[in-house]
Amino acid sequence: EGSREKFDESLNVLMVLLSREEVSWNGKFYNFEPLTIMPRPLSEPMPQIVMSALIPEAIYHSTLRGFHIQTTPLQGDMNKMLEQVDAFKRGKTELGAAGEHLTVSLSRVAFVVRNERERRAKLELAYDYYSRFDNVSTGPGLVSHGAVEPLPRNQTIEQLDENLLICTPEQMVDKLGPYADAGIDEIIFNMNIGTTQSETLDAMQCISEEVMPHFDDRRRSKVA
Repeated sequence: EGSREKFDESLNVLMVLLSREEVSWNGKFYNFEPLTIMPRPLSEPMPQIVMSALIPEAIYHSTLRGFHIQTTPLQGDMNKMLEQVDAFKRGKTELGAAGEHLTVSLSRVAFVVRNERERRAKLELAYDYYSRFDNVSTGPGLVSHGAVEPLPRNQTIEQLDENLLICTPEQMVDKLGPYADAGIDEIIFNMNIGTTQSETLDAMQCISEEVMPHFDDRRRSKVA
């Protein structure tokens, strides 16, 4: 509760500093005499803010405040993702015309491969990634020799496989369809799972050449 209260006040301080000059503040966590942050933002009345949130209610309330949303279901399934997107849509709908410009972006672990052997290898890297992520996100934060320790997971590697975008380019086009249909404006591909730089660059090029053109066509058809 205390951290939420401090977060809300910190956000309010940031917004007023961005939108006004010679701001003073007398709050629970911040107290300062009139000051002006420099350089001043060019956007009027202030730069647009993208809020990162995971819990549907946090997404909903952040949207109501007029923020763009960046979220992720992490290793969760499509139902979790749809709950997050629905929370954004509820907030956007309640804002009416004032929220028409708001967008939601979603991050998902993704990697394109050419065959089953490559797919399995990348999936195992992703499973190890989440074994360490769980340690620092919801676990004890164990570190050994400067590296985060992997912890046993309740989710099997097969269950994780169903929720990630590790597949061939053709399969990725099919898998991304439901995300587009759900109304997600941007997909952020999290490819930081321990692959080499050359592998990652090759995968990025493949996505841009063999996957994204399909969704450019979809966007054009919606506009038309």
